[in-house]
Parts: sequence; C-alpha cells; structure tokens
Amino acid sequence: MKKMILTMMMLLSVSATFAEDANVMGNQEPNIENANFDMSCDLRRLAVTLGMTTSQLEDVEMVHTQFVSDMKEAGKASNIDARRAIMHNAIDKDLRWMRYILSDKQYHKYLTLLNVTLVNKGLR
Repeated sequence: MKKMILTMMMLLSVSATFAEDANVMGNQEPNIENANFDMSCDLRRLAVTLGMTTSQLEDVEMVHTQFVSDMKEAGKASNIDARRAIMHNAIDKDLRWMRYILSDKQYHKYLTLLNVTLVNKGLR
C-alpha cells in the first residue's frame, strides 16, 4: 500500500512538472530573428510517410522547391515584419498547393509534420 501511494505521488509530481514546462514554453514568442529558414527535406522519406504516388511525388517536388526558395527569401528579409509576411505567404501558398495535390488523409498528416517542423525551427 505504501509503494502504491509513493508511486502515485511520483506520477503526479512528474506530470505536474511536464504540464508546467509545456505552459511556460507555450507562452514564449517565437524568435524569428535567429530562426532557421532552410526548409529542405528528404522528399522520398516524406513520400513514404504520406503514402504518395509517383505523380504526387513529382508535383510535391515542384511545390516544395518553390516553398524552400520562398522561405530562404524570408530569411534574407531585412526586418522582422517583412520576414514574417513573406514566411506566412510562403506557408499559405504551400498549403494551398498541397491541399490540391494530396488526399485529405495525406494533407492532414502533412499539415501536422509542417507544424512540428516550424515549431522545432522556432518559426511558430
């Protein structure tokens, strides 16, 4: 009985610590000044993850090349407002094309991957 109570106390304290860390991280403003705007990735691995067909992969390669170019352009912008505007336009354009190319299931998975990538790079 004593071990059960101690285990429960430990689990509650650990989960409270994780919740506190997530809350602190959620309140931070993204640091777009020092962010990594290189969005190149292994498209073959993306194709396998999303289950794309060959024709979809070809279309995604063209769209992704433009997206990488637009994001690099955003990284070169002189001020933060211009950088943010170029970045949002690039993301919106990429998502519009991906929505057209991918199926609903593939698109939702791609959207999740893109959001995680943007958060990890400090862009969101």
